[in-house]
Amino acid sequence: MHLKQLKLAGFKSFVEPTVIPFPSQLVAIVGPNGCGKSNIIDAVRWVMGESSAKSLRGESMTDVIFNGSSHRKPIGQASVELIFDNSLGRLTGQYGSYQEIAVKRVVTRDGDSSYYLNGIRCRRKDINDIFLGTGAGARGYAIIGQNMITSLIEARPEELRVYLEEAAGVSKYKERRRETLQRITHTRENLERVADICEELSKQLSRLERQAKMAESFKLLKEKERLYKAEIFAMKWRALNHERTKIREEMQQIILQLEQHQSKLSELRKEELLTQETLHEGSDELQNLQMQVYQLNLEIARLEEFIQQRQREKQRLLEEKKQMESDCQLAIEQQKQDRELLQTDTESLHVLEKQLHTLQAAFAENQTVLTQKQHEEKRWNAQWHQVNTEYVTAQKKVDIEKVHLQHIEQRRQQALLRLEKVKDELSFFDIKALKDALLVKQTEQADLLKEQESLIDEYQKTTGKNTVLRQQIAEIEQQLRQLANTVQSLTMEQAALQAAQHSALQTINESFAHPQWKNALRLVDAMKVSDKWSRACELVLGDGMHAILLDSTAFLQTLAPGLHGTSSIFVVEAEKSKNKTPYPRLADMVEGAIPCWHNLLEHVFAAETLEEALQWLPSLNSSQSVVTADGYWLGVGWVRSTNFTKENQEGLLKRKQLLDEVSQTLTTAQLNLKQLQDKHGAMHTQLKDGQAIEEHLKQLISEKRHELQLCDAAIHKNQQSMEQALLRTRILTEDIEELENLIITLTEEQSQSEYKWQIATQDSTHYEQQKKQLEVEKNNGRTVFLSVGKK
Repeated sequence: MHLKQLKLAGFKSFVEPTVIPFPSQLVAIVGPNGCGKSNIIDAVRWVMGESSAKSLRGESMTDVIFNGSSHRKPIGQASVELIFDNSLGRLTGQYGSYQEIAVKRVVTRDGDSSYYLNGIRCRRKDINDIFLGTGAGARGYAIIGQNMITSLIEARPEELRVYLEEAAGVSKYKERRRETLQRITHTRENLERVADICEELSKQLSRLERQAKMAESFKLLKEKERLYKAEIFAMKWRALNHERTKIREEMQQIILQLEQHQSKLSELRKEELLTQETLHEGSDELQNLQMQVYQLNLEIARLEEFIQQRQREKQRLLEEKKQMESDCQLAIEQQKQDRELLQTDTESLHVLEKQLHTLQAAFAENQTVLTQKQHEEKRWNAQWHQVNTEYVTAQKKVDIEKVHLQHIEQRRQQALLRLEKVKDELSFFDIKALKDALLVKQTEQADLLKEQESLIDEYQKTTGKNTVLRQQIAEIEQQLRQLANTVQSLTMEQAALQAAQHSALQTINESFAHPQWKNALRLVDAMKVSDKWSRACELVLGDGMHAILLDSTAFLQTLAPGLHGTSSIFVVEAEKSKNKTPYPRLADMVEGAIPCWHNLLEHVFAAETLEEALQWLPSLNSSQSVVTADGYWLGVGWVRSTNFTKENQEGLLKRKQLLDEVSQTLTTAQLNLKQLQDKHGAMHTQLKDGQAIEEHLKQLISEKRHELQLCDAAIHKNQQSMEQALLRTRILTEDIEELENLIITLTEEQSQSEYKWQIATQDSTHYEQQKKQLEVEKNNGRTVFLSVGKK
């Protein structure tokens, strides 16, 4: 299986999809610095599962995505795909039957990395499994990068071992063995945990059964309580529902009455407006009718005056006719007398003929004067008729203007009275007081809204804090449960380790059973050895690890008689030797107490590996030996190894170290548990206080809402009153303007009518004087006419 093709898209400097073929066994990529040669190797390592950004010369895994340039925008993902040729079938496993193997990796800006094997999404482990034992992979020796040869030369044995195992194909089986052992360990731990759980559950089963019975009875009682509460709530609900129905009916009746009153009020207002309009129209019609009546009265007065004038003229003519008839009768009688005289004076006719001619001339002259006087009488009659007509017209105008003035004065008085009433009604509406009251209510509403918003914000903050506290309490309770389980498991593990350690120590050193040495310090407790060398120390010291540590050997004289017949080990602490040795000693790996047989430890050298120990062995004498960290103890002509198993926890030191770690972890867990319990109690107290504050704020918000409703109702009422007052004020103001304009108009008409009345009065006086003058002329002419008639 060899690499056939490499596909890159968006990886570092390869923005566009790029395909690099590998047609033969040897392919070289050359180019100047910065052209992307190292990026190709990085892409191969990255697609094979490299997870270290540092190895790819970056700070994070998303740095492999093209980050943009001055001419190109950054892109959202990067992908690399390797295509291998498996035509020879060297790949084993489930993919051995495929001719080509395509391995692809895709990463996005979110940091999500996906692997694909022949187009099927898979895990990173599946990719690693394919390349196990082949030398290929993210850290395989098949990819030789910069400084890799130097690192191989300077590598330690365990690092070289990794490369050798990979080249030998052992790494694949070693990885499988590690996974198998790990699964076995997990299975055993799970079985032990299950056994402990079963034991604990069997203990708790009886208690839980009692609790279950109590819970069942409690459940029945709770069910009864729930039923009783439901019945009580149902009865309360019925009563409240009935009361709510009654209140709603009363509210509906009140609303209907209010609507009826409002409709009646609106109808009355409409009727008032119609009545006012009708009153204005009636007033105008009354004024028009009064004007017509005045005009008719004036016309009747004029006609009556004309009829009286005609009657006086007729009476005058009748009197003149009677006078003329009497004059004619006198003339006839005079004629009779004259005839008689004619008969008497015929004799004197001739005498008087001369006088006759003289009298005829005088008669002709008087006849001319009479004719002239008759013409003057006709002219006087025409002039009299004209003057009389003008006088009647002027008198009519005087009467009309007088009536018009009275009508205008009456209308003016009515307008003034109505203006006074309208002003009185307008003064009743105090718009400023209504505005001030409305402003006060609106200010109160704004303050209430601010207070309500402040309370709501505080309520929301308190609710949010309480919610956060509940979540934190839930998390802490979860942590408490986990910590309690951890403390319980650690306690059980500590007890098991202590029991195993005590049993092991008591079995080997029977002096531990004596009350005098029950609490004595043991060598295993006083020594400090790293995990790496604990197995070697136990191998070399053996049962001496269980020895009781003494201050000096003086105690041995008093102890010897009492130790007869028992298995006991006592040891005194000594100091390390400062002599130089060609190899590191096992005593140098021990800290703390060193037993008195430290010479044994000083002659035992500590080798890292078995290969190193085998290299040192030829240079050792018969009193020297070498021990490895893996538990192999070699000397001249002999070898010894450990027989520690999982059952005895790999020796006392390992068990003690585990016990110390478990004890320390248990102490820390108990301290954390105590802190969490205190924190849980403090948070519960804080939550209770927060809930009390929340209920108090909720009650305050409810009160503020009620106050706002009352304030809204008052504002609505004030606004209605304000609108009605403004509407009525506008109507009254318009009426005042109309009345003031009417009064001004009537005043102007009164002034004009007074002026016309004065002019008509002057004309009437003038024509009356002319009439008097014409009557004087008439009397003078009548005297002349009578004298002429007599003549």
